[in-house]
Amino acid sequence: GFAFRDMVRQVDACVPIVFYTTVVNDYGNWLLDRLSEDMRSYYVGKGVSRETLLARLRKIIDARQFENDAEAFRKDINANLEMAAFVQNSLLPQWTGANRVYHYGIAWNPYEKVSGDLHEWIRIDDKRVILIAGDVSGHGIRSALAMSAIQSYIKRFQNGAVTDPEARILHIASRLHRFISENFMDVVYMAGMVMYVDFEKKQVCYLNAGLPEPKCVRGKSGECLMLNPEGRGAMPFGLIENSTY
Repeated sequence: GFAFRDMVRQVDACVPIVFYTTVVNDYGNWLLDRLSEDMRSYYVGKGVSRETLLARLRKIIDARQFENDAEAFRKDINANLEMAAFVQNSLLPQWTGANRVYHYGIAWNPYEKVSGDLHEWIRIDDKRVILIAGDVSGHGIRSALAMSAIQSYIKRFQNGAVTDPEARILHIASRLHRFISENFMDVVYMAGMVMYVDFEKKQVCYLNAGLPEPKCVRGKSGECLMLNPEGRGAMPFGLIENSTY
């Protein structure tokens, strides 16, 4: 019987196999051990009533049908996640770019198919940009849906002229906090950062709301500059309703 099971498993890993036999387990548990090698092997002792045998078979069939339904559901979820991942990727900015003053590259690698991570690259002119990065709390579908809504909202921010970088950063941070508080309070919050960069003047100004500190490295020497030695920061967006920035 076990040799026949091995042959069946070469072509079908899932079909249930019922051992209907007079063989009983011995002190060494060899029968139980061999049956347990295959999660879809079952034992029915000869001599049971017809009703007992049929009831046992119905349970085995129901268990297999449940596995089939679960597998179909899993495939449907994966298909939906693939579509969600496509939507998320379409909302994110181009992953690399360059002009005569600077070049940039962005890496985005979700742990699962979808993610709560987001970023936006807002070009002011050829020399200045505003960077927004965020990590929505939680995992899976919930954080991914919130990420898509927040990323879409960020795209409403206008490029415009920037006369006061600090005021622009605080304005963006306040709008993000208000949007998340009004739409996702007690559901998710977002650790994030809003950064203004002037590549020509080598000026960086940013507000960090719960993300790891950015690293600024000199290209030739590899020296890492401390941008925030005092460790100042702000509350994540949407975490506490009345937070100010």
